[in-house]
Amino acid sequence: MTESEMLRGVWRNQNEAEKTILTEALNRYAREVSALKKGAVQEISIVGKIKESPLSRMYLASIQGKDIAKYRDAMLSDEYSPITIKRRLSLLSHMFTVATKEWGISGLVNPGIRADSITQAFDRARKRAGIEDLRFHDLRHEATSRLFEKGFNPMEVSAITGHKTLQMLKRYTHLRAEDLAKRMG
Repeated sequence: MTESEMLRGVWRNQNEAEKTILTEALNRYAREVSALKKGAVQEISIVGKIKESPLSRMYLASIQGKDIAKYRDAMLSDEYSPITIKRRLSLLSHMFTVATKEWGISGLVNPGIRADSITQAFDRARKRAGIEDLRFHDLRHEATSRLFEKGFNPMEVSAITGHKTLQMLKRYTHLRAEDLAKRMG
């Protein structure tokens, strides 16, 4: 295969990709890319979380889409929020892009699942169910309202939903007058 690839001009030397584990690449990415960003502290924290995964011990050349999908599925089963999963997968994808384009690591295929993969999966499920006019974000809105209906206080709801301010939380909450009247006695 290699000789054929050389003759066709498509062969790439994968030595560095075969010798570099993901943790090493993530460390370099944190130093050279993340540290220069406005949100450096948050992004370096994300790098640290990715380094805790089994994926981090794999060689770059051996990481495939199925490995990224397994990582994503593990986060989903651990009930990470969609935005957390999206941030981690986006960072991984960008790291592979930087490794190829800026660091000159040849032969890498970016196995990163596209940042909108969760949205795409949701859209496929929605279409299979025959549901029109429903967005993924509508589920967060509905869940927030239901938590309030169950009697959770704003601090508890924000801890569950990830809303950072009361103002943001209020935007997704629709209190019903009859429920307020019942509580007032």
